[in-house]
Amino acid sequence: KKSYFREAGDIVDEMEHLVRRWGVREIMFYDDVFTMKRKRVYQICEEIGRRGLRVRWEAPTRVDIVGPEMLRVMARAGCVRLRYGIESGSERILSHMGKLTDLPRIRNTVRATRRAGIQTFGYFIVGYLDETEEEFEDTVQLAIESGLDYASFYAATPLPGTRLFREAAARGLVSPHYWRDYV
Repeated sequence: KKSYFREAGDIVDEMEHLVRRWGVREIMFYDDVFTMKRKRVYQICEEIGRRGLRVRWEAPTRVDIVGPEMLRVMARAGCVRLRYGIESGSERILSHMGKLTDLPRIRNTVRATRRAGIQTFGYFIVGYLDETEEEFEDTVQLAIESGLDYASFYAATPLPGTRLFREAAARGLVSPHYWRDYV
């Protein structure tokens, strides 16, 4: 069975090449959910330490798949920032989006991340179907009160193939051919 995840050693080989050959000081992983494979995260961090590689790095992940131990290990290996897809400050909207988290977990993960010495970056989506003005305000409040170091807000966009697109099309809010008409 073929794995779609690259081997830890190969990843650190590339990091090491960038640092030693080109003097790169910070690396951003573009892996939607860097911590999805826990074992691989620990292997990457161990390999960075074994090689004595000194580089700052950051990655996107989800608040429901990191814990205090993993955060400490990542921080020791040079992780300086984690980017979380938080999305909303409304339990109802989170549920509607199909997010596998809740507000207490979001707050706890942000606190744990900061305690580990890692900066936090939260992504939020506003204007989701049926979002009320109060839920929008709850989202802004969560971004402010959670202690995030950075926050970025995006308008909900019904991309083809997503639940949001199917719901918006079913309600007549977008044409089923919406993107095909504009591309």
